[in-house]
Amino acid sequence: MLLESILKKIFGDPNAKELKNIQVIVDKINALEPEMQALSSANLAAKTGKFKLRLAKGETLDDILPEAFAVVRETSRRITGMRHFDVQLIGGVVLHRGKIAEMRTGEGKTLVATLPAYLNALTGKGVHVVTVNDYLARRDSEDMGRIYRALGLSVGLIVHDMDYPDRKAAYAADITYGTNNEFGFDYLRDNMVVDENQMVQRELNFCIVDEVDSILIDEARTPLIISGPGEKSTDLYRVLAHVVANMNENEDYTVDEKLKTVAPTETGIAKAEKMLGIVNLYDAEHGVDFSHHLMCALKAKAIMHRDRDYVVKDGQVIIVDEFTGRLMFGRRFSEGLHQAIEAKEGVKVERESQTLATITFQNYFRMYNKLSGMTGTAKTEEQEFQKIYGLDVIVIPTNKPMIRIDYPDVIYKTKRAKYKAAVAEIEECHKSGRPVLVGTTSIAQSEELSAMLKRRGIAHNVLNAKYHEKEAEIISKAGQYGAVTIATNMAGRGIACTQFPEGATDLISGAGAEFRAISDPTRLYPIAEPFGALENNPTGIFEPNMKTGSLVTSFVNTYFQNTGVPVLGLSSSKGGSVIANWQDHDDYLTDTITRLKSAQTFCEQHNITLRHQYLLWCQGESDGDHHTSADEYTKQFMQMYEKLKAVGIEHCFLIGIGAYNGTADDICYDEIRNAQYSFAEHRKDITVVSRLFEKMKARGLMKDSFHYYQAGYNEVGKDAAINTAKYVLTVA
Repeated sequence: MLLESILKKIFGDPNAKELKNIQVIVDKINALEPEMQALSSANLAAKTGKFKLRLAKGETLDDILPEAFAVVRETSRRITGMRHFDVQLIGGVVLHRGKIAEMRTGEGKTLVATLPAYLNALTGKGVHVVTVNDYLARRDSEDMGRIYRALGLSVGLIVHDMDYPDRKAAYAADITYGTNNEFGFDYLRDNMVVDENQMVQRELNFCIVDEVDSILIDEARTPLIISGPGEKSTDLYRVLAHVVANMNENEDYTVDEKLKTVAPTETGIAKAEKMLGIVNLYDAEHGVDFSHHLMCALKAKAIMHRDRDYVVKDGQVIIVDEFTGRLMFGRRFSEGLHQAIEAKEGVKVERESQTLATITFQNYFRMYNKLSGMTGTAKTEEQEFQKIYGLDVIVIPTNKPMIRIDYPDVIYKTKRAKYKAAVAEIEECHKSGRPVLVGTTSIAQSEELSAMLKRRGIAHNVLNAKYHEKEAEIISKAGQYGAVTIATNMAGRGIACTQFPEGATDLISGAGAEFRAISDPTRLYPIAEPFGALENNPTGIFEPNMKTGSLVTSFVNTYFQNTGVPVLGLSSSKGGSVIANWQDHDDYLTDTITRLKSAQTFCEQHNITLRHQYLLWCQGESDGDHHTSADEYTKQFMQMYEKLKAVGIEHCFLIGIGAYNGTADDICYDEIRNAQYSFAEHRKDITVVSRLFEKMKARGLMKDSFHYYQAGYNEVGKDAAINTAKYVLTVA
């Protein structure tokens, strides 16, 4: 560290120099933005063909990089609603240069990858984007694939159990998503084919590895093995499993937990010989079979622990990855160890296998012409990356100042003291409603901690390899109010809490200035955080009196608490809009209908049953300002409402507006509010669920004439949700 500090003083910080160099390119990309915004979608897509032509004429990828990145940014803005930040552009350049981009969690690494992936795909040689699990590969290929397809590129996805034609077609695509396991095994299978035409992969051109430290460092030496069945009988494994079951540690064998070795003692060998009915365990007559099987059986008993190193599921022994905590389906321990564990657990003992082809992740990824990666934690392992792969690490600054506090480690004398302290901390956070994620290093640890929480009466979920199939459901609830989730580190790699639980749910579509519009109109996100805190407060800190916010969080949490039914909040707000903006001729209504249909389709595809679909309406202040008449407001509201009912909306829950100014304009507010209350009285499918807006100024919860402190939003959202829930439970 001292040497590094001295070198920085003499030569300057190389990371800072790299960022300064890249900033010049970012400035060029930003300068092109007005030009790209002026292009039609068709003209944007036509850029792809023009780029390929320029490359064919001798230009390099670096030559066209600024314009190509500008095209991707504009396309993403139109297709997904997400515009690449400058720091994401920097990350894209770093990846294109064949380096590692260290970006903090939440900085949008998935979106960053679209930039170099598109650019390098223009060569026609293919781009591989590697993720840590099938779910992420599928999600990213679908979400980011919309950008590529809009620009005329093809997208492939490699997942488990794909047949040969689909797999070959996926690799033939311009950009292919998949896991490190799938890419590695396909390489092995390609090297075993008889005919070259049977290969699925083509040249290993350019690869972007997500969570690069996990794949290229933690799992670097993990061997991928394709094996075939052996011919030896499995009976001896069961015999030796019975023998070692009667052996005692220290008396019959010794264990070195650190080195993960086990050795029989003289007493243990004598005991084994007696039980086997032989004179000498190691004589030529028995060869190495008896001694080898004995060592395997002892290791299976003393070193390999159920629910830590492996799980037993559906009559099979399945390995648990020691680094990620994930189940490694299809993999087996070598040299008879797996068979020994099967015998120990009393399941079917499969025949030993013989290795046909093998490679480590390290050796596989080193074969790519250009390799790059992304992660939130790479700088500490930079020397390893440089030595093994020739990869430099560039630390990318965050888009906004980092506000997370990283506390120092706390050391305890005993495990019991540590666990008691952890449970006390969890309980304290749980009482205040803060969601808590507890990380453990093994299944056994997670379940021990779970038992302690159960004794305290703290509701929680456990995410480990035993509950692998429930991963998406558990993660979807992890960020909710008061949620406690215990997880092995399988949850710490590339998972964002944007999943939906399977089963029944309600959908609330809302319009009004207090709702924050979701940036992507084709996707839904469960609302589990204060939108205002994340999107509108420069500090990112959620405070009761901050001068921004949303009633959404308070509404959906209270609704769930009162109904037991989760809510999909589909935000459709347009701040400052009047009711005239919500007619057929305006995009406001069209966009809302598009979002609603997308939500319905999404739910169908993901086994989510929509029990009810409601409209939560919070709008009208601008009509008061613009002196819209009560009759005109009623007429235009009904026109809009009938359009929404035609696409599935069943009922409207209305939040009445109030008069805040204390001026002559109050009468205009009164007219709009009274119109809302009036048509609600005459229609069974419209219910007023909150009148608190009329009283908020007197309670000191108003920021200005129109808007509230977060505490005010919370009050209104809670009141509306309670009354909505009453209606749903008693009438619907």
